[in-house]
Amino acid sequence: MKLNITAPGLFFNRSGDRVTVDQIVLENSAGAVVSFPVKGRIWKMYRGAYRPREFKIWTASGKFYAGEQSRSPWDIVGEVVADDVRPVYWQDLTDDQKAQAAAKYHNGEGTPGDYFTYTPDQFIVINGDVYDLDADAAVYEVEGLKGHVRILESSKADGAALAVQCVDGWRVISVYRVQVTS
Repeated sequence: MKLNITAPGLFFNRSGDRVTVDQIVLENSAGAVVSFPVKGRIWKMYRGAYRPREFKIWTASGKFYAGEQSRSPWDIVGEVVADDVRPVYWQDLTDDQKAQAAAKYHNGEGTPGDYFTYTPDQFIVINGDVYDLDADAAVYEVEGLKGHVRILESSKADGAALAVQCVDGWRVISVYRVQVTS
């Protein structure tokens, strides 16, 4: 039986590494415990930049789990639930989707929550650059990346808005209001 799991969202292993799961297609062989590589990314911090690493999805006791491929035994990230509805994060959009969303937002169309989703203590991608956001910081600079991210409003409350100002030197590039989710 072929099982399609569409699970755009974030998963974490015990070390706190960020995992992005986009779409997974699994072959379930009569409930047998199987493991095999799938398309996916585990993001680790290397010299100020996030680098992707491979991970696997496997089944155990009728559940699907994700883990880093280079570790043995597998470092469990979390259960992958087929019908779990997760938000689509800004960094997971295609370049075209990002451009369309930014254009609509700057034109006053829609709401910030339609285009920008931010999980506290994580990062977003703005115009192709990765910014690590700390909601408790007034100004946060990412090593090795151009520009700064200024936190104009700081709140970790569910549903609150976080204003992010992206600057290059003293020149303001963009101001975004990012929907905060837990």
